[in-house]
Amino acid sequence: MLSYIFKVMHITIIGVGYVGLVSGTMLSEQGHKVDCIDINTEKIELLKSGKIPLYEPGLADYLENNIKSQRIRFFDSYSQINPNTEVVFITVDTPSDSLGNANLKNVYNAVSEVSERVNQDCLIVIKSTVPPGTAENIHNYLSNKGYNFDLGVNPEFLKQGSAVSDFLYPDRIIIGVKTKLARAKLEVIYRSFIDKNIPLIVTDTVTAEMIKYASNAFLATKVAFINEMAGLCELLGADIDLLANSMGMDHRIGKEFLKAGPGFGGSCFPKDLSALIRLAEDHNVKLQILNSVKESNYNHITNIAKKVEYVLNGVQNKKIAIWGLTFKSGTDDVRNSPAIDIAKLLVDNKAKITAYDPMGIDNARQVLKDIEYADNAIGAARDAEALLLLTEWKEFKNQDFASLKSIMAAPNVFDFRNLLDSELLLRYGYHVYSLGKKSIYKV
Repeated sequence: MLSYIFKVMHITIIGVGYVGLVSGTMLSEQGHKVDCIDINTEKIELLKSGKIPLYEPGLADYLENNIKSQRIRFFDSYSQINPNTEVVFITVDTPSDSLGNANLKNVYNAVSEVSERVNQDCLIVIKSTVPPGTAENIHNYLSNKGYNFDLGVNPEFLKQGSAVSDFLYPDRIIIGVKTKLARAKLEVIYRSFIDKNIPLIVTDTVTAEMIKYASNAFLATKVAFINEMAGLCELLGADIDLLANSMGMDHRIGKEFLKAGPGFGGSCFPKDLSALIRLAEDHNVKLQILNSVKESNYNHITNIAKKVEYVLNGVQNKKIAIWGLTFKSGTDDVRNSPAIDIAKLLVDNKAKITAYDPMGIDNARQVLKDIEYADNAIGAARDAEALLLLTEWKEFKNQDFASLKSIMAAPNVFDFRNLLDSELLLRYGYHVYSLGKKSIYKV
């Protein structure tokens, strides 16, 4: 193995979104010198003051400590890149285009800006989620411009809400490289993890890119599968939670992502699933399972809205409370959130929605304008004919449901996260509709 002499690396992060901020902060926590660059001046000024523009438990403390230790800095211009930086991580967004393809404009812009400003012994690492073959295409793109940079791929596997822990205790680290020198540099960066026997998987760049896509596609498949089983359990009188827990005890299956809910969402699964399907189509391959997963998730979200309409005998002019707008708990992210989609479907049918979320209201206001927002869970439920629980925030479980019933217009609770104690709600006189379980109510 080729050893690399530096113990502390000078690293530059391009794109200070979710992945970039978490990665930059936690790499500086490992002792490396990290510069983070993003052209959003407002965001950079906020970060310089030690504040973060997103919600991620534990991240703010790490950021504050490393700013004080001068291990991490923030800049709003490519002109401020240190030309002697040793490794540049590209962590910009790769949004879907209208056809579902990954839009790589931000990646190519970042690579182009970096290539003009750093020494050619710098390693450029793609951490953004990109289609297999992208690193090779970028290498050719730079070669045609007369550059000879070494390129690597280092996909992230961070879950929103637990990203700090995911970074510190990863299941594995994937690096795709073309040269021994690139491998050596990345091994120096991740030395503390290697020393803790975290598996380091070294492969070519195409395989590294494919690992990320395939991993997300498989996890989305698990979510869609258990939600389909939930629908069948309801009809048969089986209990989806007992089923999922029992299945998950089998080490071949595992419990992760085997929890019935309103569907998968967020910034990764829907986007990456569509991009992988489109990539396969470009190679004349139809991914039948993944096409079905995408359709299943869409149908599941639609059927949840239909279930509410059926139980309430229509929703026109009826006040409905929604608890939870983010795509999962532990984040303020509402991108592709099933809760948002369900709210929109109900609004389209003239429902009057009042919603509350502990962290996601500001972001929800940007995409969901035709509803009311409450300052707390109780306020959202006041005078409602139905309460929909769509995100598994713990505070929803700890509400005073005995008192809550008295302020609702009708005691209908749709627990689409199976978070609440249905038997307790039944004793209070609620009508309870869960996922993958018999609906229960007093006749």
